[in-house]
Amino acid sequence: MIRDETRSVPANVRRSLTIAAVTLCASAWADTDSSTIPNDRGRGFMNDEHTRIYACDHRHDSWGVRVHYGNDTQSGLVGDADGADGKCGEEGPDYGGAVTWFRACAGPNGEDRECGPTLWFTQ
Repeated sequence: MIRDETRSVPANVRRSLTIAAVTLCASAWADTDSSTIPNDRGRGFMNDEHTRIYACDHRHDSWGVRVHYGNDTQSGLVGDADGADGKCGEEGPDYGGAVTWFRACAGPNGEDRECGPTLWFTQ
């Protein structure tokens, strides 16, 4: 027989533990530095220093993956058009410095038909 031990923990403590767990999970998710495109078409991510951007195409479907990125005044684009073959596309920003936002998108012929979330970071 399995005993339910939650009744011995006061309701306010259970509530606090639940809030702490949700906060911890949310902050861990926010720090992943990855923008995944719906339907697992691909993703974009960057290094810990926010100075190198990667675009990875996950499918052989004639769609390419592009990652739009930038800071307050500059922007750039890196892509991966070879499907799931080979390496991801990667580059450092032409303008130098750190990236403060990026978004991964996929589509045929350079179109952005499906996109992951835009992620923002502080320097």
